[in-house]
Amino acid sequence: MSTSRREFIKKTGALTALSACSLPGALNNFFEVKNKSMVPIKITHVDSNFERESLIRPFGFKGGYMSEIWQTMAWMQSERGNQKVGLCSQSVLWSDAGIFSSHSESGGNALMYMMTERALQMVRGMTFT
Repeated sequence: MSTSRREFIKKTGALTALSACSLPGALNNFFEVKNKSMVPIKITHVDSNFERESLIRPFGFKGGYMSEIWQTMAWMQSERGNQKVGLCSQSVLWSDAGIFSSHSESGGNALMYMMTERALQMVRGMTFT
């Protein structure tokens, strides 16, 4: 089953709202650590994806202009089945104007996305506490 970034945000909005309300006992046990000792975590599965989001008009910054932003997602799963998702809006122009000016807009965004993918591949199989 595939879920888009927008669907994910829509579905998790209610949980975010409840956590902000600090309802007594509603979410406290959800986030409570059952075992206070340091437990090793081994990352066994990773994945990533991106979605291009066109801007209404080009956005200028640092002397360059971009026409789209890549919305990226990174996913990790531990050996015990715990999963976490990270969402990000990436902009190579904001991060590194030199890379932006020496590549096409899509090429710069692809380089930035590939760094995320490489980091995920490096983490897979690692154990930490």
